Amino acid sequence: MRRFEPETFNSSLREILDARNADDLKRMLALIPGVQLKAPRKGEVVDALVRCLSGASLQELWSRLSPLEQSAVAEAVHSEDGIYNQEAVRAKYHGAPAFETAGKHSYDRRPTLICLFVHPAGNSRRVIPQDLREK
Repeated sequence: MRRFEPETFNSSLREILDARNADDLKRMLALIPGVQLKAPRKGEVVDALVRCLSGASLQELWSRLSPLEQSAVAEAVHSEDGIYNQEAVRAKYHGAPAFETAGKHSYDRRPTLICLFVHPAGNSRRVIPQDLREK
């Protein structure tokens, strides 16, 4: 019997987004051009993000990523479990993408575009959701 079972992250995009707080989700939605919701509830923001990341806008968002960000996403997509390995990306590409803009205070920080593809998954890990990996 194995004593160690590797972690698997097979959560869907919706499940991962549902675990985030509403303020983070609204900041992520602001990264997508042309999407505006008036006084949205968390569920509406999650629906809008899932719709944008599952539809035709995904290719347009991908094209807006820098080459380093595209490489980092590709590394995670092609990994066995979809986990983003920052050390491996840094070693292979001599740098790692920033997941948020710097701010004077923690509430000033904003997510970068790569946050639409690579999401926090607990234990200080980041992962690409299973259904997003397939696209």
